[in-house]
Amino acid sequence: MFTKELRTTLFLSFLILGIALHAPAQNNTYVTDLAEVKQAQQALSDLGYNPGAVNGMMSSDTQNAIRQFQSSSGLPVTGKLDQETKAAIDAKERTVQGTAQSREKSSPGGRFDKEASDRARKAAWVLQDLTSAYDKKVPDEILERAEAIAVIPHLVNGAFAIGGRYGRGVVSVRTESGRWSTPAFVSIGGPSFGVQAGVEATDVVLVFTDPAALDKLGEGMELKLGVDVAVTAGPMNHSTETGVNPTLPTVYSYSRVKGLFAGVALDNAGLILDRSTNKNVYGPSVDVKQILGGSIATNPTVQPFMVELDKLQPKKPIS
Repeated sequence: MFTKELRTTLFLSFLILGIALHAPAQNNTYVTDLAEVKQAQQALSDLGYNPGAVNGMMSSDTQNAIRQFQSSSGLPVTGKLDQETKAAIDAKERTVQGTAQSREKSSPGGRFDKEASDRARKAAWVLQDLTSAYDKKVPDEILERAEAIAVIPHLVNGAFAIGGRYGRGVVSVRTESGRWSTPAFVSIGGPSFGVQAGVEATDVVLVFTDPAALDKLGEGMELKLGVDVAVTAGPMNHSTETGVNPTLPTVYSYSRVKGLFAGVALDNAGLILDRSTNKNVYGPSVDVKQILGGSIATNPTVQPFMVELDKLQPKKPIS
């Protein structure tokens, strides 16, 4: 009896093992081909995620981008490029590309601008880090009061003898409905800022807590930080706000180096419109008041930045 039971058990074990080995494993297999991983990285980048270098290597940046995509797509969040995730990325990219082509054909006023698109995508990456940092995070209390947000990716130092900095980015305003406007393209320049001496390049985020702070920019004039509006190094986590001039609209400024945000002083920096880029993206007949007023529809050039703005937490209620 014991021998018969043992034979039966062994037979069932081998039967189960054989079925498992021959069962379809498409959803459980991972993409390892270098070219396919590079293709997925490029697609994630085009969709507004930050996979890091497009080199076919599964870096931590790539895994983090995959997690974000999986989370937003309702897939199991593993951070691994399995066949199901790869197929979903490819399908999403085809959809976005088709939408971009149709919008470009139906929007004769503006056109797709590669440089502007790169700027909007890099600004979107900065926003991703703005909301995903764990140890150092822009306080929710600040984001709740945000009436406008400007992102200047890759702000570059000038020569130390000159002590200047220059960068180009985008700014978006929260409209009366609670939604974000399409972004206007801007540039920033001025003397070296705060304690960033020795840093070759950094990303800058400006959080405006008063819609009146952008009035001058909306009139097409230069907005001087520290002169036209009060600007202060933004607090981190639940730090106490200090150094704010209560008589002026307030702007909280942050810099990001290697993924970590910190408050940074930006006194005497000037924010101005990038008129040529705005005309390229939105058309020559569109002015900045229309862009920041929320009356201009989004387009493929700025779509990655708008996607991240819509994810920004906490959100104000939409009336």
